[in-house]
Amino acid sequence: MKSNEEKIKELCSAAEADIRLCWVVYTIIDKAPEVEKAALLESFIIGYKNTPSDHSLELPHFMSNKQKNNLLKRYGRQVDKRMVTIQNMGLSENAFYEKLWKYISTTPALPTFESRVIALYNCVIDERLPYYKVDHSAALTMEQEVYESFIASIGDRNLGRMKFILKADFSQRTEQASLIMQMIDACESFEERTVFLSRVIACLKTEFQRMELRNFASVLNSEGNNRSPFSLDDDEDILEEVLLFDDEDGESDDPDKPYFG
Repeated sequence: MKSNEEKIKELCSAAEADIRLCWVVYTIIDKAPEVEKAALLESFIIGYKNTPSDHSLELPHFMSNKQKNNLLKRYGRQVDKRMVTIQNMGLSENAFYEKLWKYISTTPALPTFESRVIALYNCVIDERLPYYKVDHSAALTMEQEVYESFIASIGDRNLGRMKFILKADFSQRTEQASLIMQMIDACESFEERTVFLSRVIACLKTEFQRMELRNFASVLNSEGNNRSPFSLDDDEDILEEVLLFDDEDGESDDPDKPYFG
């Protein structure tokens, strides 16, 4: 007889990665012995993201795309917040997935079976998962004034060159990466290399958010709304709000406005 983990791996390799798969796997985890549930949840999140499917298994219909999107709008944000709260506890991997499953499967905030399946789906499509325990005590912290002094030492020309390289076209990613690595290696200290890399991360994050906004605009325009087509130029106020400020704390993510906290 196949174990629950084997069943989940087989499903991930044979079925399409969508809400129907989450429905079936939710049922498997929910019926599993308590001691297995955390490991099964972790295995599914990893398998959902990383397992190529041959689409040899067609799962039954569970809900329409409209129902799925409505439920995501209703419950997705609260699932995100709870997931991040648990992440910030600094738990072991197993303890994290125990708490996450307990929330998904028992919280009154998800009152129906469908809402719990949506919560699982919301987790498997979240780029912040799978979870890994990180030793935050080993991380470098720095006062803002010190950070800005390293930015000044690196210089506007080097920061501009870095941004240009990140946005330029290369035939291979290794070409782009090697040029950035050369700039990092040229920094004089570990602290300066760290500050330089923090600007690389900030630029990549901003570009990723810009791409997300473009995808969002595409969805809006494809839904046949009566409003004028969304434009990144005409809707610059929306663009700035999304790209420059984090929704939770209002801190700037603009690469030209260093923040290290």
